[in-house]
Amino acid sequence: MKNVTKKVQILMLLLLSVFVFTYQGKAQTTLLTEGWETATNNSNVPPAGWGLDVILGSNITYYYSTGTWPTIAPFEGARLVDFLSFSYTSGTNRLKRVTPISTVGYNNITVDFEWYTDNGYAGTTLEGVIIQWSTNGTVWTDAGTTWMRYSPTNQWVLNTQALPVGAEGQATLYVAFRFNSQYGDDCHMDISHVKGLQTGTLAGTVTNCVGGAPLSGVLVSVGTPAITGNTNAAGQYTIAGVPTGIQNVSATFAGFSPYGPTPVGINANQTTTLNFCMSPLPAYVNGVITNACTGAPVIGAKVAQATLLTNFVLSTGPTGAYSLPIYPATNTGLTISKDGFANFSVPATLYTPPTVYNNVNVALVEKANAPGTATAALNTGGTAAIINWGCPSGNYLLLYDDGTQENFAIWASAGNLDAVKFTPSTFPATVLGCMINIGKSTNYSGTGQPVTFKVGIFDATGPGGAPGNQIGTYVDFVVPATTYGWIDAPAEFGAGTVINSGSFYIVTKQVGAYPNAAGIAVDTTTTALRSYQKFGTSPWVVTSGNFMIRAHMYGCGTATMAANLKQELLTGSAVEGVIYTTKPGTVTGYESTGNIYPDSPTGTEGLVGFQVWRFLQGQEGTPASWVSIGTPTGNTITDNSWPSLPCQSYR
Repeated sequence: MKNVTKKVQILMLLLLSVFVFTYQGKAQTTLLTEGWETATNNSNVPPAGWGLDVILGSNITYYYSTGTWPTIAPFEGARLVDFLSFSYTSGTNRLKRVTPISTVGYNNITVDFEWYTDNGYAGTTLEGVIIQWSTNGTVWTDAGTTWMRYSPTNQWVLNTQALPVGAEGQATLYVAFRFNSQYGDDCHMDISHVKGLQTGTLAGTVTNCVGGAPLSGVLVSVGTPAITGNTNAAGQYTIAGVPTGIQNVSATFAGFSPYGPTPVGINANQTTTLNFCMSPLPAYVNGVITNACTGAPVIGAKVAQATLLTNFVLSTGPTGAYSLPIYPATNTGLTISKDGFANFSVPATLYTPPTVYNNVNVALVEKANAPGTATAALNTGGTAAIINWGCPSGNYLLLYDDGTQENFAIWASAGNLDAVKFTPSTFPATVLGCMINIGKSTNYSGTGQPVTFKVGIFDATGPGGAPGNQIGTYVDFVVPATTYGWIDAPAEFGAGTVINSGSFYIVTKQVGAYPNAAGIAVDTTTTALRSYQKFGTSPWVVTSGNFMIRAHMYGCGTATMAANLKQELLTGSAVEGVIYTTKPGTVTGYESTGNIYPDSPTGTEGLVGFQVWRFLQGQEGTPASWVSIGTPTGNTITDNSWPSLPCQSYR
């Protein structure tokens, strides 16, 4: 069962474009079949439902079991239509339908018929039949030109004549065969059909993605060949006569990015509603975000329009690039932020659509975290000062994707699980929240909408380190209408869950069936083997690619990512120092320099060590006079010089 479901997940969207193209060849529905079997043999009286107009000459349209001039058998059954053009120098008959056909709910109306061609009398260039149509049975219109009797090859041929759009959706439609003689061989016709494609109606409202105002005059196109319609003043459109099945919908409007193509399912004689918004052509601000200390790309930095913080994008790998759309023309600055870095502000600039502003690059400075409370105490013999301090802690982001979506995962049915494994670099680590990329609008086939889903935290006690026990309960992620891409967890997610060792999982539980469910965007550039899936009661399995789920964390030594970065203890004083006290006494402040690993795509970085100095009170402004005690990798150091120091106030 799982393998089947997985195939649905993988193939559902990848094969969608193939399905769209193959559907265009869907068979028509037969609205009328006439094999002429009910006509009396050797008579010129049409079968029931048919009549005849003598346009020129006399009634020379007969129904035979064997055709004459030349002698031929019917294509099928026991009867054929024989127009006696061999025996008359001229003559025109209209074999017409007198009982109407309804084409309501159908388009692409065609008339096909078996037609015998022969090589006698090559000069008869107008001898043959013309297909005609009428909506009242009185006024007839040619649907095309003459289907010729003469051909170098003697054979039955299936001819198909397309009727114009005026024949579509008619409560009463009549068809006719207009035979014309030029004194050649007889014209022979056998079984014929009237066919059409079933249709439905597409309707909806088109709005501006920025602000939600209705758009008037949008050209909406559906199907191939395209059937079009325009939105009215309220942004509404209605397009009737759309062939059933999966059809592509597109839209264009001056000053806006094109919409679609989006596949939509059309049902026979029903109205399918497709509401969508169109994005105005924006100005684009493009650049890259890097680490000011290492030059490495910063992935996951938030680049926001300072005057509209809800308009933001995230930098992605492998270069830390971003592209922020801005609409309308706006004089605004930019705000760039990421956990572990100091915020950066780009001065206000007038950004005017559709200009592209390139190379707005930013180097983020890593944010120093303060070490925890420091203490100092003499050992039992008073021969050394033992100094301890807490690890510097702060917010950071754990991520294993590069920010670029190459694929999409969604289950066919509800209740199944997706998960990403997170491993903090130090402990304890606190889960503050998470963000999840639910994919693009095109991942939902145009007919679905991502809906509320559930997210929980699990430990890694399952077989082989897979998800094990759930920590707490699921929290609902409510997805607003027409929202795609990255969404943040609600405030209650995590609830300060503390991870004391090992790894943990963020797990999403699908609510609803495809396409009315929320899926997950997938980065496939470099698989980290941290993404897991579970179908029903089946075991957890590792899946390819990286589910785009990120964890907001608080922890020790992982908030800053540069080398040799000063970290200051907040003491209420601007004075830097390792300790200030009188001998003996209590440490009230210190400073350390941490050597931190550079930022990495996985978001795993850690504190390497500290630098600790001792100096006299009053030497704060003369670092050259400070004495290094050491560079411990841990959070403690012993000053063994204590007995030899003069009795003074030290820091």
